[in-house]
Amino acid sequence: MKLTEKSARLARFEDIYNHTFSKLRSTFLKLTRNEDQTNDLLQTAYVKLWEKLDDLEDQGDYAPILYVYARNAFRDELRKKCRQEIAEAEIGYMAAAVTDTAGTAELKEYEGIVKQIIDKMPVKRQRVYRMFKEDGLSYKNIALSLGISPKTVDNHLNEASKEIRRQVKLAYEVGHLSSLTVVLLAELLRN
Repeated sequence: MKLTEKSARLARFEDIYNHTFSKLRSTFLKLTRNEDQTNDLLQTAYVKLWEKLDDLEDQGDYAPILYVYARNAFRDELRKKCRQEIAEAEIGYMAAAVTDTAGTAELKEYEGIVKQIIDKMPVKRQRVYRMFKEDGLSYKNIALSLGISPKTVDNHLNEASKEIRRQVKLAYEVGHLSSLTVVLLAELLRN
């Protein structure tokens, strides 16, 4: 892409941004009632527009497509939040159900196994996993804190979960884990 094409593309994007931002921001601020979340949604929408700008015909009004991008990002956030809340509730329920001494021993065994598996992971993956699971940080906050992209955060969490599942399966097959511990771990990792 030539310099004039790049500057024309940037000028086109800035023009779209200047004509659509305040209306979209107002719309999504009413929906989310959260300024940070609104800004995140709009950033996602404008990044997606930037990535697809060359593929879109010059339509004059880009507000509808930006609205769809932001709406889809909002729905994704809601789904992610619901999955996380359900998993936390299930784990809390299961932990509360394990009240006898045998159950407490199983829970300690489970925590120890997960800690050992996590301790063997690469340092950055450990940090990402602990920031997400223990500190309850969002992908975006983890990414900002560690200077990586949210996709890299997602990749680290997926790899960590795969490794935990693999190690738990192996330990169970060898007979080092009870079935209750396996159930607790499976519930934790289902998310």
